[in-house]
Amino acid sequence: MLELIRTPLTILVDESDTASGVRPDARELPKPKRRLFNRTASWSGEIGSLPSETMGHGTDDVTTGSVVSADDTRIGYRRLGRGPGVILLHGGVNASQHMMRLGRVLADAYTAYLPDRRGRGMSGAFGPAYSIRREDEDLAALVEHTGAECVFGPANGGLFALHGAIGLGQVRRVAAYEPLLLWGGPDDAAIRRTFTTMQQMIRGGRLGEGIVFSIRESVDREVRRGHMSSWVGTAVHAFPSRVGAGLIDLFLRYQRPRSGNVAWRELVASLPAELDPVLETEGTLEQYRQLDARVLLTYGSETDPMFVDCAEALHAVLPHSIVLRLPGLNHDSAQTYGKPETIAAALRLFFGQ
Repeated sequence: MLELIRTPLTILVDESDTASGVRPDARELPKPKRRLFNRTASWSGEIGSLPSETMGHGTDDVTTGSVVSADDTRIGYRRLGRGPGVILLHGGVNASQHMMRLGRVLADAYTAYLPDRRGRGMSGAFGPAYSIRREDEDLAALVEHTGAECVFGPANGGLFALHGAIGLGQVRRVAAYEPLLLWGGPDDAAIRRTFTTMQQMIRGGRLGEGIVFSIRESVDREVRRGHMSSWVGTAVHAFPSRVGAGLIDLFLRYQRPRSGNVAWRELVASLPAELDPVLETEGTLEQYRQLDARVLLTYGSETDPMFVDCAEALHAVLPHSIVLRLPGLNHDSAQTYGKPETIAAALRLFFGQ
């Protein structure tokens, strides 16, 4: 099912974009006819081609720092750019390295803070009491330390941005790209089945098998909704799963990341823990009525409909929200291996309001 866990075979890109560079420490965008928000109204629509002139070319001067969360867990982050602070929370099977391209695009106008969420990289372990509350505490510590008033996250990073901002008065604007929660929709049962199966495989040390399962689920779903030819699905299922899993396990074992980056094996191994808070969102949709911050919900035109449905469900309960459909994007578009420039242009408009 999920683009949420892309096999390393599909996202092996030129790591010049993901190199850390850290040291310690087209057409004109139509101007909105009115402010995107008033005190009571919500708005939804589509944003068209985004101009290169809205794109920053920020500094490559990247530093690192850390904060201590409420349970004494260290949360490390990368920092780049200049201007008002914005926190960029990466999604699942990712780390701060995968937000670098987006951070660089924003860096001429904002100071971007890119944390490694707990359980990977510069940050401490998930801990025995890991839950969405821990993610809330981590975000609160980052906000207090950085003074940032704007937060963005894709996928479960978007979920944690939204949930963590509830009651966090300093955060005035939250943007989420295709957040996912079990809101009572038609896909909830399939999501739960897929996630729990992947958790069992990966926790059992069968990382390659878990990724192969995810690929097959994703391909089957794309075939069913007509976004992929049926012969592709047949070919994927015809390829021996043991061979595919073995090749992926070999890659995960021997892959050596660039200095400062987190290895794929560590990221895949972190997935079961970070899926637990998503599975625990069932019945929590009404909580988001308590979010006072202005919210931008975005999704791509090429994404799975379940992310569209989730955005609309959140939009229906959030007091101050807008929804934007971004042409040509899919679930991976916020990451360095995607198309973050389009998302960055929307963020610049929204955060600059």
